[in-house]
Amino acid sequence: MKKISSVLIYKNAWITVREDMVDVGAPSLSQYAVVDVVPGVVVLPIDAQKNVFLLREFRYAIKKFTEEAVNGGIEPGESPLEAAKRELMEEAGLLSQKWLSFGQLEPGTSFVRTPI
Repeated sequence: MKKISSVLIYKNAWITVREDMVDVGAPSLSQYAVVDVVPGVVVLPIDAQKNVFLLREFRYAIKKFTEEAVNGGIEPGESPLEAAKRELMEEAGLLSQKWLSFGQLEPGTSFVRTPI
């Protein structure tokens, strides 16, 4: 698989959208739309009584409220743990003394790169 060309379609502080033409070994080139999202974190707070805390957020893209874990972008120079602590306080007003990392996930990998 070899990228032949890449065209920037859109860019802002959070996402970049590009269109790639790729030689996949077929008779013709394949076209891929790729969305790169800045790295982020997701925090699932669980208290000593095993209560799980979720947020209810309105999401413009789908025009509805969703229940979701605390999440947000990693600021430049910030570690994932520092970002997780900041987002937990900013979005839920919570602090935690104990943290467990599940590593890096890549949801939506068919066309969206959004590491959390």
